[in-house]
Formats: sequence, C-alpha cells, structure tokens
Amino acid sequence: MKKQLWFILLLLTVAQVVPVFAVEFPGREKDKYRNLQWIEIEQLHQDYINGKVTIVDVRSSLEYDTIHIKGAAHLPVAEKGFIQTLADVIRKNPGKKTAFY
Repeated sequence: MKKQLWFILLLLTVAQVVPVFAVEFPGREKDKYRNLQWIEIEQLHQDYINGKVTIVDVRSSLEYDTIHIKGAAHLPVAEKGFIQTLADVIRKNPGKKTAFY
C-alpha cells in the first residue's frame, strides 16, 4: 500500500512539473524569434511537394538515423563547420526557402 501511495504522489508531482517545461520549451513563443519567418506546417508541406523549400535537419546523427524527412539535408548544428556547410547548401539551392528542424 505504501508503494502505491508513493507512486501516486510521484505521478502527481511529475504531472504538475511537466507542463511548466512544455511552456518554456524553446521555439514555443514566436515573439522570442522575431527575426525569423514562421511558416505553418501546411504551407511547408506544399512548398516541400512543389520543390520550393530546402529542409535542413539540425538534429544529431542518432536522431536523424532514427527518422527523418526524405530529402532533408542533415547538418547537425553541434558539428564544427555548421555555418559554412549551411551556406553551401543554401548556395546550391537558389531561390528556395530554408526550413530547419
């Protein structure tokens, strides 16, 4: 009985803490990134289908290898040379929007 009570208390504590982190997750508040152009998922999908956007996956290799968007450029943001490699990708895709995830 004591174990069940402790488990319930733990769940209640976690349930109260998790929403706080979700609200503060980077990118959830557009006003913090005013210099970036935001695009809705539906528009991104249409641009992707029509070849108007280059999608850059900035996640780790492990995350990318697990699942990724077909045709996305894989440029882990943590790797040395990220900026130069990104500039090369943008230069090779003139006139296309660049979307990051």
